[in-house]
Amino acid sequence: MALNAVHDRRKKHNVVEVVFRGIPYADFDRTGHWSTWSLLRMFEGSLLLSASLSPILTTATSKDEEYIILRQHCKISRQFYEDINIHTHFNPRIMFWCHEVGKTSLNMKVNLLSLDSDHVYATNIRKAVNFNMKTKKAVPNNTFYLEQADRINSLRPSYKWLAFPKELPTKRFTVKKRPLYSDTDYMNHVNNASYVKFCLDCCACAAQAKFYIHFEADFIYPVLDVDIQYLGESYANDDLEISTWQSTVNISDIYCIIRRKNKIIVKSFFRFALTKLDQVDYFVSRL
Repeated sequence: MALNAVHDRRKKHNVVEVVFRGIPYADFDRTGHWSTWSLLRMFEGSLLLSASLSPILTTATSKDEEYIILRQHCKISRQFYEDINIHTHFNPRIMFWCHEVGKTSLNMKVNLLSLDSDHVYATNIRKAVNFNMKTKKAVPNNTFYLEQADRINSLRPSYKWLAFPKELPTKRFTVKKRPLYSDTDYMNHVNNASYVKFCLDCCACAAQAKFYIHFEADFIYPVLDVDIQYLGESYANDDLEISTWQSTVNISDIYCIIRRKNKIIVKSFFRFALTKLDQVDYFVSRL
């Protein structure tokens, strides 16, 4: 793994670049492609690694403060599925920079490229808030960001998030899930990427039950967009209820919500390609 600070002269901003040597075998799904939740987990890890070269995700005000992800949107290109699979040699190059600064929040942009080219395979926007873990309230950003807010915000327009339906349909497909300790992170909360995995598993169950139009089992359609809002938290052994439904406007669009104790803690949107992924043939050797 390599970690570098880079200045992008064309876009007039500093970026942090993280280069990985390959993709772990466990990150591939049952089709032999890089799973959506593992991609998001690598983006998350890249941001944490970037903290050693950039003040991102650090605060200078209190040890009780932490940047918490409130929302993220990931756009994935079709070439992501064409070029990356369990048999290809792909070295991820992940570039990060601060996209927008608010009084208590930050928008961070992360791009996935390869070590060998500048093609952007996926783009991830994450909105984080500076949160006091004791008071459970948002607090002002540290001085580093507040002093540079005008400069950073003048470089690009404010990010427009996807709209989530205001009213939930009465007809929804629902499964129950009890997260395990392996689904949690270093803060003992269920990890952000785990919720994406839960939702996609719910979608697969709905397709198996012929709940959706067009989508059917086996549910192995490429994810092109995922937008997820984190409204609450959950822990290992919590009883979660995951529900899904299909857009009445575009059959490619699928929505999910996750409830804990009858309270919605996650809202998510997925846009799928309408053609199934080709399953990669695995080579199995006899020992």
